[in-house]
Amino acid sequence: MLGTSPTVYGQEAKADLYLLLTEADSVQIASHEDLHYSQKVKPFKSWWHQLVENGKVNDTIIKERTNLDKVSVQELYKALTIVDGDPDFGAACFNPHHAIFIYKNGELVVLDICFECNGYSATSRITKILATFESYKAVADFFRKHKILYKLPPVGMYGY
Repeated sequence: MLGTSPTVYGQEAKADLYLLLTEADSVQIASHEDLHYSQKVKPFKSWWHQLVENGKVNDTIIKERTNLDKVSVQELYKALTIVDGDPDFGAACFNPHHAIFIYKNGELVVLDICFECNGYSATSRITKILATFESYKAVADFFRKHKILYKLPPVGMYGY
């Protein structure tokens, strides 16, 4: 077969993520309040908060945030893309409290992570990440290292 090579899991997506992170104007990690709130007294009501409003981070729900230097961005990339280990199937609560904000040329890309169920959502261009439990653990440890601790499961909980 001429011109073909074996496909490595997520190779193209990982290259895109690497470029997105390393060529970003700024990369931040943060913790935030619940996105869904329920009033516990009558009249019972519930409402949703948005993490991003009108293309900007909703600072009213941010609890902690830090800018990453180039070395930390490389460490984050490695943690996000660990593929060796047990596949992670997670649960289904999806109540995220941790986010990665990637800024480039006025564009904001957001990765919102739930460490309770090992789920994530991304605004765009982010795929083939957090595929193993080891990757979620490494990212949780990365948040700990950078003192983003709000609602981060304690060491030992959920296997972290």
